[in-house]
Amino acid sequence: MPTIDVTSSIDAPAGTIYNWHSRPGAFERLVPPWVPVRLESFEGVEEGDQTVLRIGLGSLSLRWVAEHYDVEPGRQFCDRQVQGPFPHWEHTHQFDPADEEGATLTDRIEYEPPGGALGQQVVPWLEDELRRQFAYRHRVTRRDLSLHRRYNPDDRSLTIAVSGTSGLLGSQLVPFLTTGGHTVKHL
Repeated sequence: MPTIDVTSSIDAPAGTIYNWHSRPGAFERLVPPWVPVRLESFEGVEEGDQTVLRIGLGSLSLRWVAEHYDVEPGRQFCDRQVQGPFPHWEHTHQFDPADEEGATLTDRIEYEPPGGALGQQVVPWLEDELRRQFAYRHRVTRRDLSLHRRYNPDDRSLTIAVSGTSGLLGSQLVPFLTTGGHTVKHL
C-alpha cells in the first residue's frame, strides 16, 4: 500500500499548530486553489467527528466522508475515508515538539488507489500531486501561524465583523481569522 510522508519545521509550539488545524476554516485554508473540492460540513476533529467534502470531476461531483479517530489533543489526529473514491485512505496529522518555540508537522497518507491494477498505473502521478498539495498546505500553515503570531502576539480571541464574506477576499479572510481563534460576524 503506498504511503506518503511530508514533514516540515514550523516556528510554533505543537499545541498551537494542532489548535490551528482543529479550528473551523483550516480546511478552506489548506485546499490548494487548483484542487476542485468544497467543504460541505465539518464537525471538528474529536473522536468520531466527520468531515464531508464534495470533489468536482468535470460536470460530475463525488462525495467524500472522512471520520476522525486516534485523537491526541495537542499531538495528533487521524482521519479515514468512510465514503469516497479510494478503497483505503488514512491520513495522520502529527505535531511533534522540536524545541520551546518550534515543532514538526508531519502528514502521513496511507492509501490504495481506485481502479485496481489500472489504478496502480497512476500511483507515480498521484504521489507527485499529493506531495505538491501537502507542500502547499505546509506553506500556508507556516505563513498563517507566523502572521497570527506577528499581529496577535498575546493570542487574544477577538470578535471581528466582516462584510462580503462570500467574495474573493472574504472567503479567504474569514477562514484565516477563525483559524487564529477569532469569532467572525458576517455582515
